[in-house]
Amino acid sequence: MPVADEVLLADCGMSPEARRIALQYKCVLQPGLDPLASGFDAARNALLDRCQFDWCLSIDTDERLVGMDGLSKYLRQNLYNGYAIRQHNFACDMSIDIDVPVRLFRVGSINGGKLRFWGAIHEHPEFGVNGGCGPTIALPDVHIAHVGYLSERIRRYRFLRNAPLLELDQIQYPHRVIQKYFVMRDKLNLVRYSLLNGSTMTPSIERACREVVELYRTHFRDSQHVMVPAALDLYSEAVSLLGEGFDASLTLEITGDGQSHPASKYRFASSEDLKAELLRRATEKTARFDSPWW
Repeated sequence: MPVADEVLLADCGMSPEARRIALQYKCVLQPGLDPLASGFDAARNALLDRCQFDWCLSIDTDERLVGMDGLSKYLRQNLYNGYAIRQHNFACDMSIDIDVPVRLFRVGSINGGKLRFWGAIHEHPEFGVNGGCGPTIALPDVHIAHVGYLSERIRRYRFLRNAPLLELDQIQYPHRVIQKYFVMRDKLNLVRYSLLNGSTMTPSIERACREVVELYRTHFRDSQHVMVPAALDLYSEAVSLLGEGFDASLTLEITGDGQSHPASKYRFASSEDLKAELLRRATEKTARFDSPWW
C-alpha cells in the first residue's frame, strides 16, 4: 500500500489459501485473537500494540481504500487526533446509508492518553468508553468501499453472528452509549423480520418496541450525542408500530446559517419527548452564538 510504511495483517483464523495469498504481499502476518470469542476491540488492540509508526489505518478484508493517493497530505503536523473516512456500504437489493467511522488515528501518547479500540462489536478508537477521539474531521477525498452486506441473506447472517457480541458488549461496557443505539436497532430488526414473516402485534413485539422507546428516553432524549438523530429515527418507528403518540414535522432555521433545512417528520409518544428534541435542536443550532469569538 503506497500510503503505509508497514502493513500488519492479523491471522484470526485464516485458511491456508488465504495465508498463502497474504504472504505474496509485503505485509507482516501476525497471530491474532478470534474476535468472535474475545470481542473485536481486543482483537484490534492486540494488533495495534504491534504498530511501530505514528498513525494507524484500520481496514478489513471486505473493504477497499479509495483515493489513497490523497491520504498522505493529512499526516502532516496538525491538531487532529484522527480522521473519519466515509464508508460506502454496497448492496444488490437495497440502499444503505453511508457510515463515517474514525479509521485513521494517532498511535502514540496524546496529552497523556492513548487511543484504543473500545467495544466488543461496533468498536471505535477512543480514549476510553464514551471518551471519544478528541479533534477529528471527515476526509473529503478518501473513501472506503465496503462489500460485506451485499444481500439480505448476508446481512441476516451478520446479524446472527453479531448478536452474542452485542450481549458481551453490554456485559463488558454497560454504560457505553453507542451500544444502546445498536441494541435499539437490533430489537427493531427482529420486529421487522417478524412482521415480514406475517406476524401481527404480539406481546413480544410490543415489549421490544417499548424497550426501544425507553432506551431512547434514557440514553438519547436529553443528550447531544452524535447518534441522537439515528436513535430518534428508531424511536419514531417504534412509536408508530405501537400505534401511539402523534406526528410532528420539525425544521429549525437559524439566521446566518445559510442553508435550507427540509422538515423531518417523526412520531412522538409524548409532548415531553417532542419538547426535549426541540430543545436539543435549538441548543445545537445556537451553540456557536454563545462563543466569545462570534
